[in-house]
Amino acid sequence: MLYPSPQTMKARILPSVVLALATSAASAQAVTYMLNDGFETGNFSGFPMVNFEGGNQGTCVSTEVNGGDYAFRSSVSYANSLAGGYHCEVGRYALRPERERWWGFAVFIPTDWVNDPNNCVLMQGHQLPDPGEPDRAPSLVMRVENDQLIIESRWDDNAISAPAAYGLGGTIRNHTVYTGPLQKGVWMQFVFHANFDCTESGDGLLEIWRDGVKIVTHEGPNCYNDQNNGTIRVGLYKRNYAANNQTSPVVAFYDQIKMTDQTGSYADVAPYARYINAGQLVTLGQWQADNAFSGQNETNVNGGLTFDLSGVTRPAPHAVYTSQRLKDFTYTFTGLVPGMEYHLDLHFAEFYQNTVGGRLFDVVVSGQTVLDNYDVFVAAGGQRIVRVEKFTVPADANGTIQINFVTEKLKAQVCALHLFN
Repeated sequence: MLYPSPQTMKARILPSVVLALATSAASAQAVTYMLNDGFETGNFSGFPMVNFEGGNQGTCVSTEVNGGDYAFRSSVSYANSLAGGYHCEVGRYALRPERERWWGFAVFIPTDWVNDPNNCVLMQGHQLPDPGEPDRAPSLVMRVENDQLIIESRWDDNAISAPAAYGLGGTIRNHTVYTGPLQKGVWMQFVFHANFDCTESGDGLLEIWRDGVKIVTHEGPNCYNDQNNGTIRVGLYKRNYAANNQTSPVVAFYDQIKMTDQTGSYADVAPYARYINAGQLVTLGQWQADNAFSGQNETNVNGGLTFDLSGVTRPAPHAVYTSQRLKDFTYTFTGLVPGMEYHLDLHFAEFYQNTVGGRLFDVVVSGQTVLDNYDVFVAAGGQRIVRVEKFTVPADANGTIQINFVTEKLKAQVCALHLFN
């Protein structure tokens, strides 16, 4: 039997509370987070280093978001560069030889990004020169040049570096560890793992994943021989602009920035966001085609209906609400961090029922009922009004979150699901 009967699921709790499952974050390995910020406070208070230079302004926005309600909009411009404004970054002091770090983030490049032969840095590991040492190029940099994404690692085991020009060359060695296409209009997700070491005989290691696929394994030196902590930063740095890129600001968006010391792992810092366009086999922006369900396969699509989205802070595209999955069905999300809490947003709209009690159903998440005899018409305040119910749910001991929709009257339904960390 795929679904427990309603009679076996009467351990009811309110939607506003956190699910208290047997597995909790306390049972997972203790991880020391150095950064864990999705900008949900609407500010940058979670970052020890904020560098908005020369008129460049970073803001928390809700227009492009990978998870939650806010993301970091980094903006630099040619006009500000003329006054010495090159940086719009956030980060923390974390880069030093003989230190191990994990960090991850999501970055969104808008479709109107101008291909410029003069590089623009998206992320960097920037070390501070020791006394008597000149400035040097970042020891780790992820940059865009034309339509290519390039990642470079640099090192020098000399106590005092002697670059030839522009912080490069001389005693500084450079490896291009990755070159790949720049994707625009979608969120790209990156995870970095570094064991920082500046010596040829040491145990330096750099591993990088892009959208869950490992793209770099580089063994060997990967930093400078410095006494002080350098910074790991996300955000834009741009000094030179092509003639066709001097009018509008250069903009990128960042979200779900996490960093740990050696206690962390890939799963602890990897950005995670799943957007499900329930009832449709097409992808609309970041809302993916509905292929993650099991159970009864009934859908309803009516593109002629109009829905009221005014009560939703950050709604999906209107076309997402023109479809719904119906009857008894289950969504199962696997590969999550056991015990880690995830945010779950369920999007509903009542298409046809216009009376109280016309449609009733339950939503059960990993064995706990979060919506009991749920009436979309009542909760939303009418027909074709979008309603989003929000929950915080931990993954179980197997790294799984399962969401069951169980009919009480007529047919259970949902228009969209959003799960993120």
